[in-house]
Amino acid sequence: MSFFESIIKCLCIRNDPLILPADDLKRDSATFVKEKLKEISERNICDVDAMQTVVEHGGGYIETKINRLSGSFGSYLKFHENVIQYYPEFIFQGTLFEQKSICIKEVGSFSKQMENEMLIAKKLIHHENILSHFFGFNQIDENFIAMEFYEMTLCSVKTIVLRDLLTQLSNGIEFLHDSRIAHCCLRLTNVAVVTRGASKRIYKITNFREAVETTNEFELKSDIEALGKILLHFQKRQEDHEENDVDWSEHDNVLCVDVIDRMTDVDYHNRPFIKTVKCQPFLWSHRDSLHFIIKIAKILEQNICNFSEYLRSHAERIFNQDWRGYIDRDVLNELDDINRKRLPYHMRIKFNADDISLKSDVIGLIKQIRNLVGLQA
Repeated sequence: MSFFESIIKCLCIRNDPLILPADDLKRDSATFVKEKLKEISERNICDVDAMQTVVEHGGGYIETKINRLSGSFGSYLKFHENVIQYYPEFIFQGTLFEQKSICIKEVGSFSKQMENEMLIAKKLIHHENILSHFFGFNQIDENFIAMEFYEMTLCSVKTIVLRDLLTQLSNGIEFLHDSRIAHCCLRLTNVAVVTRGASKRIYKITNFREAVETTNEFELKSDIEALGKILLHFQKRQEDHEENDVDWSEHDNVLCVDVIDRMTDVDYHNRPFIKTVKCQPFLWSHRDSLHFIIKIAKILEQNICNFSEYLRSHAERIFNQDWRGYIDRDVLNELDDINRKRLPYHMRIKFNADDISLKSDVIGLIKQIRNLVGLQA
């Protein structure tokens, strides 16, 4: 039986079978099949009832109907069988209705695991950082799952923005944990990468065969540890990276190192829950960082008359002669622009226009204060 014919069988749904009365088959079989697949794809949900074996409906009878429908059906579902991933499963690239790209994952004969994955995925629909599962189906001893199309997994990613990766995966894990589900197998191969536009990447958690419904702290925090190890993988790659066009400044950030250390603590009691991870200063927006800087500046100015000059003159003593190495370059470059344009006038940080050096020093020093306070929080 061909791979294409096995896909047809996914439409043999128990409560709404493809096997219609003879009159209906004569009149509208092709339209029915088209509408059924269109309904599944547009709803963008997984349908556990679609996982039926051929035996349940009578193999010979279905074979006959498949032969009758394949001619008109072929224009709506085209599979090129381009393998885009080998491990841990085979992933085939295909096109649904020539408009919607999908992937077909071959999961072998593990029907129980496939059923668990579909049941879990059904509870996790409509989240940007969770890969959509459309339907499952089988062919004798082979099981397949049709999923949202993706180009690759994190295994194939060479350069990455750690803040973006942590933000997106934290959103996905938070959605899982709020749904009382622990993934239990989060790793590079189980994070799909979907490209939007020229450069925007969307990271989506996939493969829920090992997932469990739980509120157990150990299982939930196993996802936190796994996420920390994913970040550590990319953070450590700096040591072996030889390209000069990659900005690795954020990988040296003390807050980045700190959040990874906390997430991968050997004692799971010391690991933060996902909501705490999302509040870490490493993930703060430029606006949040600026408000924090202003807050710290005001606190210090209450006790130090000439705050700016004090910080500049005591920089080496306070920061062990290495405070410049901890400045977040992206924030340093954009801080002044945000300060001038987005905040009310009375909240803006005042600098002498002719003292650019002092301005840069003060911003950098306050940034370091923020980092140190963040580590102690």
